[in-house]
Amino acid sequence: MAGGGYGNFSLRLQVVLWTLFFSHSMVWAILRSADELTKHCYHFPAMDYGYGNNVKDTYGSSPHVLLAEGDLAIDFTLPRITGEEVTLSNLLKNKAVLMIWGHYTCPAFQGFNSDSKFVGSSYSDEKTLLDAVKDKVTLVHLIGPEPHPMWPHVNFDSGTVRMNYWSNYGQPQSFEERVTVSAVKVLPFLHNDAVLLIDYLDGATGQYNNPVWCSYAHGARAAILIGQDGVVLKQQQWFSATEMRAAILEYV
Repeated sequence: MAGGGYGNFSLRLQVVLWTLFFSHSMVWAILRSADELTKHCYHFPAMDYGYGNNVKDTYGSSPHVLLAEGDLAIDFTLPRITGEEVTLSNLLKNKAVLMIWGHYTCPAFQGFNSDSKFVGSSYSDEKTLLDAVKDKVTLVHLIGPEPHPMWPHVNFDSGTVRMNYWSNYGQPQSFEERVTVSAVKVLPFLHNDAVLLIDYLDGATGQYNNPVWCSYAHGARAAILIGQDGVVLKQQQWFSATEMRAAILEYV
């Protein structure tokens, strides 16, 4: 009887361990390899954005999100402003991930509602959203190319000069400049729990320029919700806090 009891206990323990193993395995994402990232696009910064070399001319409209809902996300590793590297697949082990782009010269990020699609898209809306759903998602705020840099640099949407009154610096040409100009200006606007990541920009070599921006979303204020299994659950060309919150509560 003692031997039988031990055998039953051992079997039950094995079942529990295998259940835990498979439940975690099913949650952890198996993403597309980082090798699939587009290492550079629009030939930037060796060539500036311009006529025929912009989002609208390439895709017919701007912004343009490259991953559709139901697609498997591409893994990536980007640095924080402190230099610490963060990998998407590691973040997904804990929670779903909400990726939001927000560049300093983007009027939607700044909260200037000159267009109806900008309503509910500001840094303030982003902070309010994270307050409501931070138990469900990790919010990753990404810095890429500036949409409205100072003349003579041009807008990546249309390849034309489209300055705002706060467009008082040019398009960063190196990673260091992106950190010290764009990221430093954006950081004070973010929620304390947001993870700020800076897209790589290695200069004119073109070896590793804007890989996540080039691979995920060509725009200034796009948003992509990724489940823990690595599947894109919701994508927005323009971040809308109301719509994204509804998607998080429904899918996550």
